[in-house]
Amino acid sequence: FEKYGLTDLRDSRTPLEFFWTMSSFSLQFIFDLDLDVKILTYIDADMFFFKNPLPILETFESSGTGALITEHSYSPTFARLEKKYGKYNVQFVSVKRVVGNQIWREWVANCRNWCFARHENGQFGDQKYLDSWPNDYPGLISVWPHPEQFQGPWNMERYKPEDAVSFHFSSLKRISPWISEMASSGYRVPAIYRESIYRPYLRKLRLAELEIAASTFPDHIQKSMIRNLDGKLLVSLPKLANIAIAVPAISLLGAALTSLWRLTARLTMLVGDLPAIVKALSKVWSR
Repeated sequence: FEKYGLTDLRDSRTPLEFFWTMSSFSLQFIFDLDLDVKILTYIDADMFFFKNPLPILETFESSGTGALITEHSYSPTFARLEKKYGKYNVQFVSVKRVVGNQIWREWVANCRNWCFARHENGQFGDQKYLDSWPNDYPGLISVWPHPEQFQGPWNMERYKPEDAVSFHFSSLKRISPWISEMASSGYRVPAIYRESIYRPYLRKLRLAELEIAASTFPDHIQKSMIRNLDGKLLVSLPKLANIAIAVPAISLLGAALTSLWRLTARLTMLVGDLPAIVKALSKVWSR
């Protein structure tokens, strides 16, 4: 932090604003750390890839440009958001050390100077800086020509889920370990997206959490636990369109210790989750 003068920035910005500031700084840090790295790609933590993005990266690598960016590609319903949040999304930014040197270094400098969670002088966070890149660096910016491959809640209305290489789970809110509000910022999640996008993502997310929790047990118990916990259901309630509940499947045939652990964990979480469940359901019913 001291090397890059980040201590003062951390203390003067909210955690969210500092995380956004670090988007650009992470590129500089890794380029400085390993001089053999030629290309870096920043990816938001709430992105999930349903298909291999390697062809996208290979296309960029073989191009003569210095940076690759992607569009929000808003649905008409949310087109108004472009003015505030920008045409391009920081979700997936790939840069080259040499050809893109000026691009990423100036992004670092801009974010050091100003990176806040408010709309001011045509900027917003680390993201709206990207809007000027095609004009500021003519011939050096690649805008990925297939926006349907980078989907998010802001463009579900215009694309098909099977076209997504990745999905940006922005505004997904974990109410509890088993309950999630799929889009908490006013986006409506179509049924087809609940089934083909949110269902597999939440399932994998919860299973990963369970695997981490199981890692404290001996190996033979871990295998039994994960095998039995893998069969989960995702319940989407019709009147609660944006609420998804991940329910662990019950396996009475599993090892006794596994069943006991699961039962205890479920009861503990259920009791602890009751206030959150009531609050979430009340919020949705009041809409």
